Amino acid sequence: MALTAGDRPTHARCLGILGDIQRQCLDVQRAYKRYEASMQLMMMLEDRHGQLIALNGMAKTLGLMRRQSKICDCRPLEINNKVIDLASSLGCKLIMRSAHLRLMELYRVLSDDENSGLQERLANCLTEEMELVCGVCHERYGDQGGNSLDALPCSHIFHAKCVRDLMATGDRKKKKRICPDCRKSLNSRLMLICYDELKAAYGDGRTPTFPRYQPSPSSDDQPL
Repeated sequence: MALTAGDRPTHARCLGILGDIQRQCLDVQRAYKRYEASMQLMMMLEDRHGQLIALNGMAKTLGLMRRQSKICDCRPLEINNKVIDLASSLGCKLIMRSAHLRLMELYRVLSDDENSGLQERLANCLTEEMELVCGVCHERYGDQGGNSLDALPCSHIFHAKCVRDLMATGDRKKKKRICPDCRKSLNSRLMLICYDELKAAYGDGRTPTFPRYQPSPSSDDQPL
């Protein structure tokens, strides 16, 4: 429909989405062509954020193609460096971090320990800048799949297990619980449950439904 209507921005985004779907299905050849087409349209539209998304999709797809021994390592190295340059100019630190981690793995496969270590350090710096590290255990979020997170009343977020330990033990000397980030005293916590835990609890990942609260009519609501 976007193509028929001449809506090039929507057409470009749809091509990128199709690329994501085909990449998830491991149809890497078609996925890469979708990203390339999206990239070309985004360049015509001068949409740099759109170009970055398409280029990042190309980099991810090339990683899969390399693992399937369909290409050499040169192209993934080139595209990931382009992703970093464009993401840096736009201030997209999360995409920069992902590209650095991909380059780290590529250099590790090539036995280039120096460049692999450099990419790891750059990724770690971005992780710290974005505060993607648990303030209790100092481990990065997402390193272990399926971990849920807890939000404390002060709005700081940590691994759920770390918060459970924190709430259970507290500060042994002062005998009170303190947020590691802001040092505020804690009496409760708010839990953020990850999708995997919901799926395990409810089978299909849907959240439970609860009957709507119906207040009993007060004396003011009674008809005269």
